[in-house]
Amino acid sequence: MKIVAPGGCIHGIRSCEEEKMEEESIARTVRVVCGVYGDINLFYVDISLNSTVDELAAALVTKWKPSALIGTSERTLYLARNEDGWLKADANGIRSILLGPVQARFPILLPMDFLYYDDVLGSSFQTVRGEYHVLARIDLRHEQSHETSQAPEFEHMMNVEPSYEEITQAYRETAERLKNHDKVKQVIAAIKQITEYRVDVLASTIVQEDMPFIVLESSSGTGKTQMAFNLMAHEDLEVYYLVHDQQPIRQKVYSAVATRSNTFKKCVKKDMPYIDDGAIVAISSMGSLYTFAFIWALLTGASSVSGGKTRSEVEEALRSKTESGKIVVVFLDKFPALGNQEDERKVFMLRFIQNVFRAFGIVVIMSATNGTARNLITTGSHSRSDSKALWCIMFPSLPSFQDPSVELIPSELQRLVRHSRPLFAHLALKQLGSDQLPGEKEELIEYLNILMGSLADQFGGWKEHWPDWFRTGQVCLFLCGCYVVDRKSGLLHGHFARLAEDEPFELMVGKKDLTKNDETGQWECRTMFPPVYEDALLYLTLTGGKYYNPLVDATGDPIPFHTALSEVPASFVRFDNDKQLSEDGMRLESIVGASLVVASHQDGFGGSAFPSFFLRFLFELGILESRDATVSLPKLPLMYESPTNRCVPFLAPPNQVWPNTSANELLQLGTLRRVRNEERIDFCFMGGEVTVECKDYSDPPNVKVIKDILDRVPEASRIHLVVTNTLQASYFNTEPFDTFMKADPKLPAEGSKSLKPPRAGSLRHARIYKMSANDRSFSEITMMENKCHGENCRPDCDQLDKVILFLLRGSRGNGQKEDRKAPPKKRKTAQSQDSVMASL
Repeated sequence: MKIVAPGGCIHGIRSCEEEKMEEESIARTVRVVCGVYGDINLFYVDISLNSTVDELAAALVTKWKPSALIGTSERTLYLARNEDGWLKADANGIRSILLGPVQARFPILLPMDFLYYDDVLGSSFQTVRGEYHVLARIDLRHEQSHETSQAPEFEHMMNVEPSYEEITQAYRETAERLKNHDKVKQVIAAIKQITEYRVDVLASTIVQEDMPFIVLESSSGTGKTQMAFNLMAHEDLEVYYLVHDQQPIRQKVYSAVATRSNTFKKCVKKDMPYIDDGAIVAISSMGSLYTFAFIWALLTGASSVSGGKTRSEVEEALRSKTESGKIVVVFLDKFPALGNQEDERKVFMLRFIQNVFRAFGIVVIMSATNGTARNLITTGSHSRSDSKALWCIMFPSLPSFQDPSVELIPSELQRLVRHSRPLFAHLALKQLGSDQLPGEKEELIEYLNILMGSLADQFGGWKEHWPDWFRTGQVCLFLCGCYVVDRKSGLLHGHFARLAEDEPFELMVGKKDLTKNDETGQWECRTMFPPVYEDALLYLTLTGGKYYNPLVDATGDPIPFHTALSEVPASFVRFDNDKQLSEDGMRLESIVGASLVVASHQDGFGGSAFPSFFLRFLFELGILESRDATVSLPKLPLMYESPTNRCVPFLAPPNQVWPNTSANELLQLGTLRRVRNEERIDFCFMGGEVTVECKDYSDPPNVKVIKDILDRVPEASRIHLVVTNTLQASYFNTEPFDTFMKADPKLPAEGSKSLKPPRAGSLRHARIYKMSANDRSFSEITMMENKCHGENCRPDCDQLDKVILFLLRGSRGNGQKEDRKAPPKKRKTAQSQDSVMASL
C-alpha cells in the first residue's frame, strides 16, 4: 500500500522538494570550457544543463567561428573526462592534445543526450577553475562544398610523365655512384635524426608544429635536384619528389614530375581560402582538404585527385605505408622565394606548402636558392618558454661532380671539370665530349676561349630575372672576400654564391630568433663565393675572357671595374680586414686587385701581351676612358715590351689558386698574390716580376713617402706599379735625387723580417715615370731624372733593370673613397683570403 502525502507526492521515492530542486538544478546555466582539435585557443560556452549535446555543439561552433556554416554531420564532441576526472590545466598537456590526433580515451558524446545525464556533464556539474570539459572535432569540408558543387568536378592526375624513366635516367645512374657519398650519408642521418626526434621528443606532446625539417640552400647547379635521386636510391626511404618552380622550366628533369607538381599547386590554390596563416595549428583544424587528398594519393598510389580527404584518411594511409619500416620523405625542389614584396598571402601560402606534410609527421626536405624555407617561422611550443627547439637542419654544400665520362676529354682539362659545380661541369663535359677537339695547341686554346664565352653567356642568362643581384655578384666575384649579412640570400638566387658555412648545421628557434647549433647569438645568413679550386668553371667563364665581358651596366654595355663597383649600392658594400685598419686604403686595393684580374682576361686563355694587358688595366682603373684608347708606353724590360709575347697569365682573383693541373700551363693560368706584411707591398704576380703598391691618400704623398715607396721595390721586380691619386709637382727639391739613389743601402733594422736591404742595386738602373688620368703618354717626375745611378757605369750606360710607374687616378672612380692624409702605413700582418668584405 502506497502512502500518499498531501499534494500527491510519493513518500519513500522522491519528495516534491527534491524533485523541484533537481528541476532547478538541470535548468541552471553552467559554463563549459571547450577546445577544438587543431586550435590551441580554449574558450567557454554558457548553456543550460537541460540542453542537448547537439545544442551545445551549435553554441560551441558559434562561439569558436561565428561565420562558419557547420552542420551536425561535420562536428563531433568528446567528453574531456576519464577515470581520474576532468582534464586538468597543464599548458603543454592540453596544447599537445589539441594539436595531436583525436584520442580514444575521450568518449564521444551523442547529439541527443542531455547535458545533465550522468555520462555527460551530470546534474551536479560545477565549473572549477583549471578544468576542461568538452573537446570538439570539426570538419570544415562543407565550407568548400558550396564552391565545388557549382564548379566542374575537381579531378587532376597524379602520375609522373610517360618519359619519366628516360628523363631521369642520368640522375638515377649518378645516384648509384653517389648514394654512399659522405654528404648523402649526412642527409640520411638528418632524416633519421628528425624521425627519432619526432618519436622521442614530440611523441609525448604530439606537437608537429615543432617537427624539424631539412633545407638544402645553395645556388644553382650545385646538385640539389640530384640529391633527391640520391635518396631515392636507398631502399629504406620512400621519397616523393615535387617541383614548385615559379620560373619557366629550365631543367628537363622538372618536366618528369610536371603533372604531379601542377596537381599539388592546384590543390594548394583550392585550399588557400581556408588555411588562415598556413601554420600547422590552422592545418590541423581542417577536417578535409584537397592537399590532404593529394598526400593520400601519393601514399596510396592513386592515379588522380578528385576531391578532399580527411585527416584520418591520410593518417591511415601513412600508417600502411610505414608498416614496412620505410621512412616517408617529401622532397620539395625549387622552393619559391618571397621576393622583395613580402605579400602576406604569399607568406601564408609558402608556409602552408611547407607545413601541410609536417602536419602528418612526414619528413620534409626543401631545396632553395633563397632563405624563404628557413625563415617561415611559426609559433610552436618553443615560443611559450625560454627554451630552444630544433627548427631545421641546413645543408650548404652537396657532393661534387662525378662522371666517368670525364676520362674521355683531354687530361689537361679533366681536373678543371672535376673541380666545378655539377651543372657547369656537366654542360662543359657534354660539349667537350661531342666536339672533335683541335690537335694544335693554339687552335685548342681558341676553341676553349669560344666554349667558355658561350657557357658564360648561358650561365649569366639564367640570372636574367635578378639583374641587379647578378651585377653585384659579378663585382664580388673579383673581390675574393667574405660577403656578410645576406639575409635573403640574394647572391645565391641572383648569382652563384654559397652560404659561408661549408658543413651541415642546425638552426634552433626560440622566440622567433634563429641561433646556430649551440651558439647564443642570433644567426645571420652570410654568403660568399666558393674558392676557385672548388668551382673552377665559375671563374673560367664569368670572370671574363676573350668572348665575354664580365662587367656591364644596366643596358648591357661594358664598363670598367671602378664604375661597376660604384654602381653597387653603398649600403651593400664595405671594406674591412681583421688584420688591417679600415682607413688604410682597402677600397683602392680592392679596385686595383680586381682590375689586374679583369685586364689579364681580355685576350682569353694562353696569356696576354703586357702592353695590351696594361692598357686594359688603365681602363679598369679609370685612368683611360676607353678600352680602345692608345697610350705611348715608356721603354720596358725586353720581354714585357713585345706586343706578341703573351707573358701575362689568366689570373685568378687575389689569393685564389687554380686546381693543380697541366691545364695551368696549356691555358697560362696564374695567380695574383696579396702579399704578406713583411714584403711591404700589396700585389705581385708572374713570379714576383710584376709588383703593385697602392697609396690612397687625398693629399699628394710627400718626399719621405716617395723614398719609402722606392725603398720597398722588391729586388726581383721588373715592373713596379704605384697606384695613387695625385703627386706633388716635384720632389727632391732640397736633396738631389741622384744622391738618394747612390746612397749606401740601409741595413734592415734588428728584428726586421724584411727580405732584402732597401734600395738594392737594381734600383740604380731603374726608370721612373708617371701618368695621370686621360694622359696619352708617360712622363718623368720633375727632379727625379731617369739616368743611370750606378757608381761604376759608363757615362752612356742605358742598362734597364726595372721600371717604376706611378699611376694617378685623381678623383676618378672614387665615389666612396676615404679621405685620408698620408700617415705611416699600418699594413696587413698576414696573408688572408678574407681581406675584402662586402656587406650585402
